[in-house]
Amino acid sequence: MEYVPPIGGDPDDPYIDANPAVGQEGSAVPAAIIEHPAREIVNFILLMGLVPDGGDLTQLGQAVLAAIAAQNLGSSAYRDVGTAAGNVPEVLVATGKLDPAVIPAFSDTILDQLALTNARLMLASSVASGALIAGYQWELASDEWGATSSDETYTAPTGGAPGYYSNGGGYTVDQIPTMTSANTPSGVASASNENGLWPAWKAFDKNPDLNTGWETQNGVTAARLEYEFDTPKRIGKVVITPMGAGSNAPRDFTIDLYNGASYQALATYAGITWSTGVAQTFIFDNPDTVTRYSINTTATGGSVVGIAEVNMMAINHAVNMTLVHPAAVPVASPPANLAGFFLWKDELGTCVLGTDIKAEFSRDAGATWTEGNLELLAAFDGSYSFLGARADVSGQPTGTDCFMRISTYNTKSQRVAAPALYVEN
Repeated sequence: MEYVPPIGGDPDDPYIDANPAVGQEGSAVPAAIIEHPAREIVNFILLMGLVPDGGDLTQLGQAVLAAIAAQNLGSSAYRDVGTAAGNVPEVLVATGKLDPAVIPAFSDTILDQLALTNARLMLASSVASGALIAGYQWELASDEWGATSSDETYTAPTGGAPGYYSNGGGYTVDQIPTMTSANTPSGVASASNENGLWPAWKAFDKNPDLNTGWETQNGVTAARLEYEFDTPKRIGKVVITPMGAGSNAPRDFTIDLYNGASYQALATYAGITWSTGVAQTFIFDNPDTVTRYSINTTATGGSVVGIAEVNMMAINHAVNMTLVHPAAVPVASPPANLAGFFLWKDELGTCVLGTDIKAEFSRDAGATWTEGNLELLAAFDGSYSFLGARADVSGQPTGTDCFMRISTYNTKSQRVAAPALYVEN
């Protein structure tokens, strides 16, 4: 369906009323502007399995409710039928009713959008946890899942942010002390090359002056800046502040650890650009605990390497949490598919869906679990990601008490908020 302009008008021209007082003619109305919306509405009513009735002016609302209430949203029939029919779902059978075998052909996205909308409406209003048409949505305004979960930490809603569960972790404060020399008060600051006026330790002196720091001799644009701790650390976050305008800051570089025999790159960066006085944060995974970390620059945008300040933060130890809601979501008949949605935050920026976090589903009161295919569906308010997972539970023992279980792995710090379970057929 597309917009139909007045007769003789340009494609996006508006309709105007006649005004005889000023000699203005009204728009000439084409038949399509009346016919097309009517046919669009009737086709949708048919699509939802209703028989158009001129005496019933509530059918459009009924059709919308039917679409929302359809319980076989999101099954694999979308891919199967779409492929067989050339990706054009054949949704009507001879009777003009919906064919249940192909309803899912347009339903995955609909359910995803409904779930996202439900979560957003709940969090933005006074609506609390409650039942959905075919499922349940939890607000986590209180520690609702705590009694049946393990190794989780609950944080209540604050400042408009949702309540959530986390598994610890995150980062420490800067682990490098305020250096006053190469080895005072502790640790050792060094560089493969340095200007006598700007030795390595000045990149660790906490001086906010952008005109001081570590700098190499003129013409040297590849060098290593290193800090050695007195005790082993698991560094996973480095903040670099450029000297001056930043033209001499690292453009291509690696962040390395020294494992006792050689340097090992933890993260590699290329083409990094800098602005005056603007620090940049670099987050990476690090499975090792060692004493020596360095920034190995291979190219800059200037004639030297220059860094005003470097901060190094350690990864706090996280645990693997398991989240399970306290009561089953009951349904009238055994479901073939279950779907789950929740807000998720990867604190380290290194998590892999399906590896470091998983969602599992059960229709037999938690006796049998099937892992769902976890996918990123949307960004949410700049802080969270909206994830969704679906699982075929038709092979599980027959049951009508449905559960979702969310688990984290590999001790990576994560958050989970606003979980919801949907029942599909």
